Amino acid sequence: LKYSPVINITIEMKKGYYAPLTMKGTLLINNVLASCFANVNNHHLAQYYMAPFRYYYKFAQFMSVYDPFNINKTEGLYSTVNMMFYFARYFRSDALYL
Repeated sequence: LKYSPVINITIEMKKGYYAPLTMKGTLLINNVLASCFANVNNHHLAQYYMAPFRYYYKFAQFMSVYDPFNINKTEGLYSTVNMMFYFARYFRSDALYL
């Protein structure tokens, strides 16, 4: 990876787009490393909030449960994301862009 200056930022809201969750909380697309978390001020804080879900996911895989969060959902937010927003609003509401 190499650093490069940001020349332009454009915010777009489009129906049907989503932020896929990853174990590391990041995505590497076209050599651009980005957070996979939407609506947060601090990527590291979002990753901290998601730690219990990552541990549960790893444990479920160990126990041969391969879809512990029902990730085949086609609409709306995953239950894990809803829980993260709930806890973030309760403990650190300043960490969210809502």
